[in-house]
Amino acid sequence: MKHWIVGLVLLTILISIVGAKIYIESQNKIPPPGWALLHSPNAYFDNVIGDNLTLKQGESKEVYLVLDTSSCPRPDEKLPYELNKYYPGKVRFEVWRVRVHGSYDEIPMPEGLKVTKPPEFVAEAREIYKSKFTFEADPDLLPDEYVLLIQLEWENRLLSNQWLSVNVRMDV
Repeated sequence: MKHWIVGLVLLTILISIVGAKIYIESQNKIPPPGWALLHSPNAYFDNVIGDNLTLKQGESKEVYLVLDTSSCPRPDEKLPYELNKYYPGKVRFEVWRVRVHGSYDEIPMPEGLKVTKPPEFVAEAREIYKSKFTFEADPDLLPDEYVLLIQLEWENRLLSNQWLSVNVRMDV
């Protein structure tokens, strides 16, 4: 007696799943959970350990931020959902000083800490890009930890936030 109830429940669930799949595909607007994440670009620091950069007073260093679009669909690839309208796209960077990692509240950049960010560029899908930032500490910059927020924007959409601690030490 109970078996037919279980069978009926399973059949109802199966019909609901198939109906939802057909409806979503017919709408072509709402991808299943995780779909966009699987086809999104990834950004990370290439030559920095633990999001920390140490500079001596009067020193400069280069840091590379990698943009990996290898999982992004090309415009000619037909996907069931509208994700490929963003590629190719212009990429630009913004850099601010913030109080702590995870913060978005901008505070003034200290005099004597110079950050040279890379120029804007056009990124294509299925590529890997390295963008060079140069961090320079003047000889008279006070030793301290300066937390910076580096935002990567792709076609005026926020793509990634990367926090970097720049630890300035005395040159001994």
